[in-house]
Amino acid sequence: MDETLQPKFQGRTPEQYDKKMQALAMQVSEERLRNGEASSAEIVFWLQRASPTNQLKEENLRLQNEMLQAKTEAINSERKSNEAYAEAMRAFAGYLPSHGDEEGDDWIDGEFVEG
Repeated sequence: MDETLQPKFQGRTPEQYDKKMQALAMQVSEERLRNGEASSAEIVFWLQRASPTNQLKEENLRLQNEMLQAKTEAINSERKSNEAYAEAMRAFAGYLPSHGDEEGDDWIDGEFVEG
């Protein structure tokens, strides 16, 4: 394979490689903007990226992500709490008296009537 066609950066993961390629593309676009050689599509892209509407959308996405993380943490916390409760109930079950027919049993069958 021709060395000029091989990528100079081999990321450990496809995500790393994508990020590197995005960074290179942004550098080329920045150079073209500085030199006055940018296409109208490049200029419009950066103008849209800097618009207040886009910034609000990005902020909204960031806040939604934080909310999802908080919900996930709450669900995990509730699950752990339920597991701890179930474990405690199993432990306390060992302290309850049995309902056998043994003499000396402190349990009395029947209804309690207040007199």
